[in-house]
Amino acid sequence: MEIELSRQHHAGDLQEKNRLSRMVENKIILQKRIEDHRHSEYKRLKKEADDRINLQKSLKKREIEIKRKLLFYIKSEEERVAKLREEEEARKHEEEEKEEGRS
Repeated sequence: MEIELSRQHHAGDLQEKNRLSRMVENKIILQKRIEDHRHSEYKRLKKEADDRINLQKSLKKREIEIKRKLLFYIKSEEERVAKLREEEEARKHEEEEKEEGRS
């Protein structure tokens, strides 16, 4: 009787061992799927972040370039206007000298 009980107990233990070993395999498969999913999600989010950062960098660079060109244009325009004023003043001064010379 004791031997039979021991055999039944042993058979039950073997069934439990087989069931647990199948569960471990399923656990490993599930764990691998989760790891793969997390890795692909991480890569996707990192790429989105990198793209966003690169876009911001290029927009900032473009903004700086536009400001630089605008400042150059404003400076050039101010120099052109100043030169025209000087030429106009020189012409007026010259005309005044001619008028004084005629009088």
